[in-house]
Amino acid sequence: MQTETLDAAPFVHPSRMMLDSLLYAATLAPSPDNNQPWLFESRPDGELHLLHDRTRALPSDVGDMFSMIALGAALENLCLAAGNLGWRALVRYPADENGHEVVAAIRFVEGGEADPLADFLEVRCCNRKPYPRRPISDESRSQMQASIASQETARLHWLSDRPSIRKLAGIVADADRIRFEHRPFHTELFHQLRFTPREAESTRDGLDVRCLELPLGAASILRWLRHWPLVKHLNRLGLSRLMSFSSAMQVWRTGTMGLLTTTDTSRLGYLQAGRAMQRVWLTASKLGLAFHPLGSVPIFLSHLARGTANDLPSCYRLRVENLADRFEKLFPQATGQGLVVLFRLGEASGGARSLREPARWQQIVGDR
Repeated sequence: MQTETLDAAPFVHPSRMMLDSLLYAATLAPSPDNNQPWLFESRPDGELHLLHDRTRALPSDVGDMFSMIALGAALENLCLAAGNLGWRALVRYPADENGHEVVAAIRFVEGGEADPLADFLEVRCCNRKPYPRRPISDESRSQMQASIASQETARLHWLSDRPSIRKLAGIVADADRIRFEHRPFHTELFHQLRFTPREAESTRDGLDVRCLELPLGAASILRWLRHWPLVKHLNRLGLSRLMSFSSAMQVWRTGTMGLLTTTDTSRLGYLQAGRAMQRVWLTASKLGLAFHPLGSVPIFLSHLARGTANDLPSCYRLRVENLADRFEKLFPQATGQGLVVLFRLGEASGGARSLREPARWQQIVGDR
């Protein structure tokens, strides 16, 4: 997963069919609220560029952290797909080129080997169902750790004892309450929700409510909650507590909670962390384990770490500081590291993946 030095081997120029295959694999990657922040360029010399499509960025993102994680996952998928074609992906990470947000440049050479994780690109999905309370095996943990052994900055941390999981359930619920109570987060959430199959098919992005494991009739109720004046009034009557209760129960009904962090909190560090996250998630799929990322805690603690929590109203800022103190006591070994993803892990059937847009790409004919 590290940058590879360009060697003397001749570069492979992917055909249109092979390029379509590579880009399809890349777009199977997860992204926050399924925002799909990637764009691709095919260069005349056979080099493929992965760009950050900033028009897809979420307002709550912190220093492009979530976009870089998603782009890293897409990059890892692309490299895995190249191995299945018998190619080796040589990746470099330019800071910027000609004013465009190029986050990675990839060339391909012969001599690649298939990685078993490539077989699970289409299997990997988010599973929001309840999980058994029994912890996953030590062997499963070891295999997920081994999947990122070459990633020097990524760290995996685990919780499986019931008292700690109960405390974490409260932290997750309190973080979600802020998302329900603060209007900018409410606006962002409902911008991403797709309430009908027609809406989901027309955009092929965002969160399809059919994938959210909502109780019968809850989607219809949720549709009414897009109106902020109504939500603001109902929050005074306890709506935000009720809505966050389901988050607490999801964590409560889990035997193992995982946390992926990075010691490198630069844009490149989070890009590499996204590659690591995807390998952990694909390994979980390979092991038949369900995986469910939880976004609220990393959002707020990252805002706090970068000083942008000061933009929140003071009542929420104090609550975020309290969350950080409680979270650090559960994961003291992660102190000072960047949060990448907090996730549930366990045994559960099913799961669903929201729709994806076809890869957005352009072919560059000459030098820009």
